[in-house]
Amino acid sequence: DQGKKNNQGSFEKYSLIECSPKTGRTHQIRVHMKFINHPIVADSLYRGKRKEVLGLKRTALHAHSIKFIDVDGNNIFVESEIASDIVDSINFLKKI
Repeated sequence: DQGKKNNQGSFEKYSLIECSPKTGRTHQIRVHMKFINHPIVADSLYRGKRKEVLGLKRTALHAHSIKFIDVDGNNIFVESEIASDIVDSINFLKKI
């Protein structure tokens, strides 16, 4: 039955979400997702009893872009494409 917990406490459904944290606090996104009982895939610290089933070796968390002011007062903006291991997991989930 889709959506019901299996005996590992994991769900068979996944969501791709976009969020914009207000601060750079350590673990902010991870803690909030765990709080609403939807930890980030492969998050070994906050996933609880859920097993990693997609084969990821790291937390499936990606910063598309980041902007900040460095110590010299320069505005820094960096963008990055999603890493191939996360793209592979997303593509796998699209097939099932």
